[in-house]
Amino acid sequence: MTKRILYSKLKFREQPIGTGACGKYSIQNALLFLGITITQDTLDRLTKTSKEWTARFGTDSYQIKAALKALNLFPRIYYRTDPFIAKRLMDKLLKKSPIILSTMLGQHWVTIGKKSGNYYIMVDADRKPLLQKRTWNQLLKEIGNEKDFYFIRVTK
Repeated sequence: MTKRILYSKLKFREQPIGTGACGKYSIQNALLFLGITITQDTLDRLTKTSKEWTARFGTDSYQIKAALKALNLFPRIYYRTDPFIAKRLMDKLLKKSPIILSTMLGQHWVTIGKKSGNYYIMVDADRKPLLQKRTWNQLLKEIGNEKDFYFIRVTK
């Protein structure tokens, strides 16, 4: 029997306006897909950044990866330039774990929790509703460039 998760029951976290904390909130939301809860204060400590730093400079992939490793998780960064190969890899990874995806030409992070049929279940902490469904073509528009696919797998 397959275990079904009601994503609407998960308490995804919304990013306050102007905080630049999409990376930290993407970590927090990816962890919720794995059944792990964590506070933003803990993420500040694990990424070694303050709220002020994050508001000015954001969170980069190395800070995200370091925070996940500090939680005894196994992050892996992927970069692909071919949309077909990126889609195939993302689809394979999403069968087992969420990913944190770089969007808006590298200026924003979102969480992709799962693929359901032809849709990607996306949490964007900077947008309402937080939980959204996206087709591959819609995701391409979110990414902003069909040649740069940058994402981080989050696994236990």
